[in-house]
Amino acid sequence: MREVTFRSSYGLSVVGLRRDGEALVGKLVDEPLQMGDTLLVVGNWSHIRQLQTHSHDFLLLGLPAEVDEMAPARSQAIHALFCLGVMILLKVTSRTLLPSSLDSGISDTSAIPTSRA
Repeated sequence: MREVTFRSSYGLSVVGLRRDGEALVGKLVDEPLQMGDTLLVVGNWSHIRQLQTHSHDFLLLGLPAEVDEMAPARSQAIHALFCLGVMILLKVTSRTLLPSSLDSGISDTSAIPTSRA
């Protein structure tokens, strides 16, 4: 695989190799690829999906059905950042989201009945 420069060419790392139904162990980087080898790769979903365009070199057996759901929701990023900023601001200023009447009632122990002696 070193000869193919798989990682630099495709942006993916090979973490498993199966040949003739047997999993190969050891240094996969030094193993030459042969016709019919099955590769287990890890990396960005977009890079894995790009292997489909190299149909003369690879046959992509399948992607999980959730692959589109796993993509980051960039449209929600601004909302998440806003919420994070509000939480940090509240933490730094030692404020809570409780109304002041509830907040003072929690710390006020004078209203708690005591036992008669």
